[in-house]
Amino acid sequence: MTIWTIQSQFVKAQVQSLGGMLGPAWFRIGARSVQPFAVAPWGDDSGPEYLEFPNILKRLRGEWACVPFGIEDESRPLPRDWLPVQPLVGVDPLPHGRSSNAEWQLADIWGDRLDLILTYPEPHAVRLVKRRISASGREPRLNISLAIEVRRPCELPIGTRYRCRGIREPSRSVSYGSRIAAEAIIRGARASKRSRLSRFVPRSTSGHWFHGSGTIPYGGQGCLAR
Repeated sequence: MTIWTIQSQFVKAQVQSLGGMLGPAWFRIGARSVQPFAVAPWGDDSGPEYLEFPNILKRLRGEWACVPFGIEDESRPLPRDWLPVQPLVGVDPLPHGRSSNAEWQLADIWGDRLDLILTYPEPHAVRLVKRRISASGREPRLNISLAIEVRRPCELPIGTRYRCRGIREPSRSVSYGSRIAAEAIIRGARASKRSRLSRFVPRSTSGHWFHGSGTIPYGGQGCLAR
């Protein structure tokens, strides 16, 4: 497992090869340095219990790509209109896909950005995925892109996950903005192991953008809380 560092005038960030995960990252905002990402405190543990973790949990970080996202087996029933148009061949057995659990390769690195690549073995529909993470030189911002090449036409849920730290001081708050594709979230929502049904409302706002998690419709009970 390797850790790389990129840095600009406003941002310093670490990216690890395991899962291609991003975090921690420090943003210079005025006189403050803000590190918003959650980082699992057990990342350097060892022992039998730790070794039983799936790779995605061993060094859990703040942001990573999930290709494919969600369900890792075919045993859980889904609504008929959620089933893929193309039959799945070689279902990914790993939680949130190979991209969340495998060792990514460094394709290139500069001072303020890096490119990562991960290949998928046959017969997986995905051939390879690429990630670029760059630190802005104009403002405290990270730019992240994800490219996917496939071997054949397919319909798979994909997504990116991000985990933010909790706020320990009630008197201080950190605001953040996100723009999430409605179709990607709803069609990629993981079925609950307990209920075997997704709690998100399918196709309720398809084709629109969610501006923050507080606008995602949630099982007939309003919207998902922030």
